[in-house]
Amino acid sequence: MENIESFNKENLFEKKEKHPLKEDILNEASIAYEEKNIPLSVSPEKARDLKEEIENMKEYKDYLQRDVSMEDVAEKINSLEKETDNKDVKTVTSFIRETAENISELCFRYAKIIKKIEKFSNMERFRLDPSGYQEKLKEYDRKRRECHNSIVSSLTSIRRNIEEKLIKDFKLDIDPDITLSFDALKDRDYISKWAQITATGKELEEYHEKLTQVEKDVA
Repeated sequence: MENIESFNKENLFEKKEKHPLKEDILNEASIAYEEKNIPLSVSPEKARDLKEEIENMKEYKDYLQRDVSMEDVAEKINSLEKETDNKDVKTVTSFIRETAENISELCFRYAKIIKKIEKFSNMERFRLDPSGYQEKLKEYDRKRRECHNSIVSSLTSIRRNIEEKLIKDFKLDIDPDITLSFDALKDRDYISKWAQITATGKELEEYHEKLTQVEKDVA
């Protein structure tokens, strides 16, 4: 069974060498994602430098090389939906597409909780009394676990509907491995890492796109 002690050993609590520019970029990317059309007060030259930094970041490379993308799942399912007039098939594909879109938001929520836990652990560990610290940490961990379970449940539902409904019942030609396998879904550490890569990478990707727009607007 999961507990706070095992959670503290996950990758997010590993000691990492701080990179000031990288931390700034991650923070700016997160703000840019939440604010959507935030104006970037950077020059085209600075935009090019920031884009290069992003492209060399491990978080961005991991995102581009991730095993499964919910955007790809939604796109493939959407194509199937457009190709059929079968109402039963459309019901299933619509459910899968909406679930895939919702998983992306769950990943952002999960990553945000992780950041809060990291910040709380670093700032409050020695300020609060031990019982108060543990109580608050347990509350954060409960929210993290609930969000994690929601991600796993949604991913499991997608896999099951693809295999049992689209392939077995409706005989559609679709690769079930466009989404995560049942074996992968049993690995909680893997899902935690996948969710964080998905959220952080998406923020960096959209920030990269905004920086590209800065260059185009001036050109």
